[in-house]
Amino acid sequence: MNSKKKCLVIYRTNMSFVKNDIKILQQKYIVKKFQFRNIIDCFKLLREVYITDFSFVWFANIWSVLAIIYSKFFKKKVVVVAGGYDAAFEPQIEYGLMCHFPLKYAAKFSFKHADKILAVSEYTKNELINNVGELNNVELVYNGVDHSEFKCLADKKENVVVTIGAVKKGNLQKKGLKLFVESAKYLPQINFLLIGPYIDDSINELKAIASENVFFIGYVPHEQIVEYLNVAKVYVQASVHESFGVAVAEAMLCKCIPVVANKGALPEVVGNNGVYLYSFMAKELADKINQALNGSTNSEGRKWIMNNYLLEYRSTKLKKSLERIT
Repeated sequence: MNSKKKCLVIYRTNMSFVKNDIKILQQKYIVKKFQFRNIIDCFKLLREVYITDFSFVWFANIWSVLAIIYSKFFKKKVVVVAGGYDAAFEPQIEYGLMCHFPLKYAAKFSFKHADKILAVSEYTKNELINNVGELNNVELVYNGVDHSEFKCLADKKENVVVTIGAVKKGNLQKKGLKLFVESAKYLPQINFLLIGPYIDDSINELKAIASENVFFIGYVPHEQIVEYLNVAKVYVQASVHESFGVAVAEAMLCKCIPVVANKGALPEVVGNNGVYLYSFMAKELADKINQALNGSTNSEGRKWIMNNYLLEYRSTKLKKSLERIT
């Protein structure tokens, strides 16, 4: 007879960090995956909560509200991962669930009634307190990255600059994609690579302002991104808001020098191992990139990530946290 508890993992989009947590949970629990897509899933979710022992929800939203209500009825536990967007309130760029009525109330209800909230960074934890109020059920469990997949394979880096992000309207400013493209004209001898799928027609806006040294790579499978990161010497994350920065940590494992905005959780992830952008001006970003290009390969950055943000560390903390409530 199998004595393992049954864990229901609820999510909207099957991102890499969701997949990582599913692998971690499968080491200890029988995992049932549930992707919430539409209104019909409201009824399907009721049954899934009933037949499992507890729920593990990525991001607060309508699906987390339903999971909590159903779980309370069946006297079961719910863990909600605060991934960033659900805790954010950035009205100047219309980013964050807290900017949107009535979904902000769904987020606040979820955070106030979940048995445990797992924040992916200290910054996100503080956002929760600022935007929801004092909470006594929040625990910091950093996101983790896979050092066995992301490693430096090249003896010598090329003077190539990379950023990664889905090309869509909201990300042009939020992820700094437009700023990245604009900065390239100040370093015409350097190749700039923008990697990420085209979600809408925003790619046309970027191509219209791009200099000849900007290359739009489009969608790249996750496992192939390491090849680009091994070529590039510099990785840019000029985000206005970032709840963690998984791509930055992965790039640092590949010994890229990060050039990041001094915003969100990016200072937590990068520490003293990168170059910081303090204003969102294309010329300043180009100057910071040039500074990084003239630096040495970022071996210390890899050590920093290895010591602080590996997937194994998230696994250990995640399991201990769930043990306390299940």
